[in-house]
Amino acid sequence: MAVRAGNVHNHGLRAVMTPPAVWLENPRMVSNSDQQSMDVNYIAHLARMNLDAGEARQFQAQMDGILDYVRQLSELDVEGVEPTAHAAPIQNVFREDLAQPGLTQEQALANAPAQSGGQFIVPKIVE
Repeated sequence: MAVRAGNVHNHGLRAVMTPPAVWLENPRMVSNSDQQSMDVNYIAHLARMNLDAGEARQFQAQMDGILDYVRQLSELDVEGVEPTAHAAPIQNVFREDLAQPGLTQEQALANAPAQSGGQFIVPKIVE
């Protein structure tokens, strides 16, 4: 059985795929020649965005390009391919946490533009 590309939902270390065919069953899809695409005006409405006609055409073309690419990916045979989060193995590299001497109060305040009573003076930002 080949895994088909689609929405990826991350559940821990395992990814669950929703095939693009599910996208095409959505009632908010519009016909575009022989294929369907997502309605950008509806997506903009959900995002509370106001698009003019030119922006809607531009974003519709971009969305159609993305969906065409996903359709191409869904044609790939990925049987036997293990799911991965990264192309190369990643591991954390930790160094030992060692206490080191810090600055004295005088050293820390040496370049302060304003100080009083051994503390930094900063401009008030909250009224």
